[in-house]
Amino acid sequence: MEKTYTYSGPLSAVTLAPDKEHPEGRHVQLVRGLRVTLPDDNDYVMSLLARKHLEPVEEPEPAVPAASPAAPAASTPPAVAPTSATAEIKTTQAGPTSTATGV
Repeated sequence: MEKTYTYSGPLSAVTLAPDKEHPEGRHVQLVRGLRVTLPDDNDYVMSLLARKHLEPVEEPEPAVPAASPAAPAASTPPAVAPTSATAEIKTTQAGPTSTATGV
């Protein structure tokens, strides 16, 4: 069975022995801090676990949405409060510039 782990050992790469899902074996790069999915019954994986280089990632249970009435869709956009500030963007040969007034 495959499990997801967070790797905390030195940067390394390994070719895991063939299994029924990977008959040719598989190449895995192990980078500190990244998650990796590995077979939990592999001898090398078990040695990494024993050396504390792998930490199992707890898989969250799927969330069940709560039954609630649907919110009515807004038919008009929300009003924007008027402000005294205005902005102006000018494009010149040197590139765009902006100025703000009333702030």
